[in-house]
Amino acid sequence: GAQKSESALTVRLAIDCYDDTSYASGTYDKVRERQQLAKKLYKSLQCLQCTDNASPLVREKSRSYAMPHYIKVYEMTFSFTLHDESAMPSSYGE
Repeated sequence: GAQKSESALTVRLAIDCYDDTSYASGTYDKVRERQQLAKKLYKSLQCLQCTDNASPLVREKSRSYAMPHYIKVYEMTFSFTLHDESAMPSSYGE
């Protein structure tokens, strides 16, 4: 029969920030560029509908954190509902 699932998708954008450590790096501009890139990714995914059987993506949470070796991670979790009728008997040939 038909199945319905509540699903989650986590997306991570990892950026190498090593160049930000140099004296003339323009750190403020680099931070702004990273935030703009994360925002662009969010806007690309928010309300995206992957298939006709899925609801649009809705962001549930987001966070950013630093990892070793100057890696900055922007993480976003989206939820969506999938309605699957692929196992339903076909009415063709009846």
